[in-house]
Amino acid sequence: MGDGLAALLLEHPAGDDDPLLHGTTRTWTAAAARAAAIGLGEQLRAVGVGEGAPVGVRAVDGADVMIAMTAVWAAGGVVIPVNHRWPE
Repeated sequence: MGDGLAALLLEHPAGDDDPLLHGTTRTWTAAAARAAAIGLGEQLRAVGVGEGAPVGVRAVDGADVMIAMTAVWAAGGVVIPVNHRWPE
């Protein structure tokens, strides 16, 4: 992965069983967070997300947002944050 924002999560030095992200409903271990981001990134690439493609990210839980953002970056896309309360 190398440089870039996706590397912050995907190459974090935490051990697989170490807690890495804390959300409102769960704590993600490093292995689970990496696997979720990689899996979602592969799904995004499979539907055509690539270099510079805009992808909206809308989630309530901060940890889930980090997983989604990392997946978008790993697929080469650009994150477009969407307020989860919109269009209230």
